[in-house]
Amino acid sequence: MGNNNDMGFRWSNCLLIDILCNEFGHEKVYQALSFKHNYQAFKRENPHLVAESFNTLSLQWQRGRSREYLESLAEEVQYSIICYLAENYINDKTRADCVLTEV
Repeated sequence: MGNNNDMGFRWSNCLLIDILCNEFGHEKVYQALSFKHNYQAFKRENPHLVAESFNTLSLQWQRGRSREYLESLAEEVQYSIICYLAENYINDKTRADCVLTEV
């Protein structure tokens, strides 16, 4: 796996990354984001597995058991979900920024 050394700088002021680190641990989150291309490929190859696991994680998060659930998953699924959460946040934020700048 190749390393993305610039990821730490890009994500350093991101509220979602802080939340993910608090919930799942810094090491796990930065491992996922450092090799995000590999985990994105895993998600493309296993979309139903990642989507089902993501939906269950959402329910477990509401119940306060997200860390236990995430840790019960295979490592590739864990990291794929973390990348998926980060991507969705960044995409939503970018779209919101575009809407605000267009007005």
